[in-house]
Amino acid sequence: MKQKNILLYLILILFLFTQISFAQENISSTDNFTNSDLIDLSAPIVLYSTQTTKIEDTNIKTTDVRINLGLQGTYNEITGPGKASSSLSEGFNHSENLNINLRGYQGDLKYQLNVAGRGTNDEKIDRIPVSLTSLQAKLEYKYNYLNIGDVFESFSQYSLNSTLKGASYKYNNQSNNLPSVSVIYGSAYPRWESWFKDAKAKSINRVGYGANIKQNVNNNLILGVTALKSDDSERILDSDPLYDNTIFSLDGEYRPISGLTINGEAAISQTDLEANSTSSKTSYNGNAFRLEIIGDQDPSRVVLGYERVDPEFETLLGSAIKDRERASARWKYKWLQNTTLNTKFTWYRNNLDNISNSTNNYKPEIGIDMKKLFDRRYSNLNFNVKLDLKNSNINNSADYFTDLGYRDRFVGLDVDAGAGFTSYNIDKNTTDTLDYSGRISVSTRKSFDKFILKPSINASSNYIADDINNTTDKIFEYSVGLGVDFPDSKITSNFKVGQNILKASASDDAESLFVNAGIYYQPQVFFGINDCTIFARVMMNDFAFQTDTRNFNEKSFSMGLSFPLDFKI
Repeated sequence: MKQKNILLYLILILFLFTQISFAQENISSTDNFTNSDLIDLSAPIVLYSTQTTKIEDTNIKTTDVRINLGLQGTYNEITGPGKASSSLSEGFNHSENLNINLRGYQGDLKYQLNVAGRGTNDEKIDRIPVSLTSLQAKLEYKYNYLNIGDVFESFSQYSLNSTLKGASYKYNNQSNNLPSVSVIYGSAYPRWESWFKDAKAKSINRVGYGANIKQNVNNNLILGVTALKSDDSERILDSDPLYDNTIFSLDGEYRPISGLTINGEAAISQTDLEANSTSSKTSYNGNAFRLEIIGDQDPSRVVLGYERVDPEFETLLGSAIKDRERASARWKYKWLQNTTLNTKFTWYRNNLDNISNSTNNYKPEIGIDMKKLFDRRYSNLNFNVKLDLKNSNINNSADYFTDLGYRDRFVGLDVDAGAGFTSYNIDKNTTDTLDYSGRISVSTRKSFDKFILKPSINASSNYIADDINNTTDKIFEYSVGLGVDFPDSKITSNFKVGQNILKASASDDAESLFVNAGIYYQPQVFFGINDCTIFARVMMNDFAFQTDTRNFNEKSFSMGLSFPLDFKI
């Protein structure tokens, strides 16, 4: 209830702020024309001096409104002994999506309101029949920015880069070289129904609040400082941990010369943890540091990075992988006009408090991308090799990944083909698996007087051999598709049929036949509504397993429409 009251108070403040800005619209005009403040500004006006010079009113109010509505009805039929494995909801289901966007300005004040909701009786889509999916209001007045509702602020990587449901304010006046100041308060609920305490959307209440200050010290240097507090409450299960976390962060970006950028961040955290409902609180502190150097000057782009995050460092609203030290290097080099070389190397390890038990990971990569081979306009060849090496005092592993791809156009046919090889190897006879893969797709587009045809063929396969367990799995997939468009009638359609086949050594063989088709119609005007889309879709999947009790068939038919409404107020 407390969160609901806070939201209502914020909306009330927004409403009052807007009304104060619009108050002059409601002032009545009088016969005494000596006071310009008494002019009715609800419509554009023009004044003329004795020299008939035209002066336009700069306080004209304009508000654009767009309402998007999507309606869909679906009927699903599921049969067979394994029907419980279907991802569809049986029977008739409906879903509705509504989005209202209001945008406008009056003088220096700009405002925007966005509200979106969804209704459905399909629990596979949403367990809550009517839900609020988005709520956001924005006000901008000169150098002041106020956001209410769904608020996203990125203070820094370690402190805050998450969406909160609450409010934020930012002052940003770079023209006078003043610091940019941001403050935020909100809850990190996954959805609005959690805020309103819906029984189907229970979630720990994680409240975050803090401030960030950024200053352009000069044209080459930007510094920022952040203080952020995160506090958990309202445990759902007795086993849920509750955190009380405080982070202080210093970040910056330095560009000493053209093409060179250095950015980094250092942060400290203090955390109180209550692991479950019967545990007492424990406290711990941690540090995190990252540094990135970017050199970008044709024909090269080089990125060097280093990061160390303590095992005791916690960030609840930022992003960091704790207990990890990491170094990386990336080099992109334009070797020739149509040839680019990409290389990458990453190293990281864990168990920073006990290095002797660390697992060291090494991931070198190299790839080449070549365009217009043999003077062919649409040709593109790429080849990539990647290694994933892990070393520890328990075991070692070495995985290899290679991929070759080629795209081109032959006699009007667009061809995309590729092949891959992967080797998974862990010592002490734990894993030794080889995976060979191949793929090809062929498509084209042919235009006639009244319609356009877009046929396509796709095929892929995998051959997986496990030498340790002496098993072999074979996977095949193929499909044929056709698109038919009638541009003059604003009709597009697509049809696809195909099959997946699994031949497994240690589990069930399986086959699935799939068919899907759709037709979309965009009439110029539909019952007085422009830009409307009407659609119908059908889908069928037939799953057959070696174990007959797992077999099932699912069919689905959907119809719907979506349309926008645009007007001014």
